[in-house]
Amino acid sequence: MFAKRILHGFHMLEADAGTGKTWTLSGLVVRMLVERRLEIDRVLVVTFTRAATAQLSERIRSRIEDTARAIGHRLGATGQAVDAPFCTAYAARVVDPDRALRDLRDALARVDEAQVR
Repeated sequence: MFAKRILHGFHMLEADAGTGKTWTLSGLVVRMLVERRLEIDRVLVVTFTRAATAQLSERIRSRIEDTARAIGHRLGATGQAVDAPFCTAYAARVVDPDRALRDLRDALARVDEAQVR
């Protein structure tokens, strides 16, 4: 149940460098877009430095793109398979892959509206 509850409300992740915060946050953003059907501009992610902000923004963009490709591949799209374990595992368990793919493509088109600070 924790996995579903974490997608509601406000949460803070705090950990030392190199512990996977960026990896975790980018996955949570994808889950919020798909499972909660939030618009990309409704997600706020805050970090502490400009470099971390740039890295997190790029990682979120990449995670959305890779997950969309993995879902597309699941639906029979041709092209190179995704080599990202989170994305392929998540794509396999998405309940409505057609809707998820539309939502992720919309988010990718509007990813610059994401609030990453």
